[in-house]
Amino acid sequence: MSYRRSPEILAKSSGPRGEGRRLGRMSLGAALAASALLFAIGFLYVHQSALLLELTAQQEELSLAVKRIEQINDALVVRHDAALSLEHVAETALREMGMVPPEVVYYVPLHDVAK
Repeated sequence: MSYRRSPEILAKSSGPRGEGRRLGRMSLGAALAASALLFAIGFLYVHQSALLLELTAQQEELSLAVKRIEQINDALVVRHDAALSLEHVAETALREMGMVPPEVVYYVPLHDVAK
């Protein structure tokens, strides 16, 4: 099977100075440049998509870490508030320091000491 060239293509390619061939080479160069440009754009698009997915995953991990830290902080606030309550202070004084709750308060008069 042989390929035939149309008369228009033959006329363009067989000019006296080879203008047809030069035009064909420029078209090939332009096509290669366009292909390279499209490849670069496609590569950048895929690269940016991958970076976006990675950053989204990092954001989700950090959001979970923030929620865990907030839960720990809430528990510590409750624990701190409980440590400052009068009931806790009295319980600690009784249990750890061996103090006794005051039932009767005794006063010792000091009349002559001031003189």
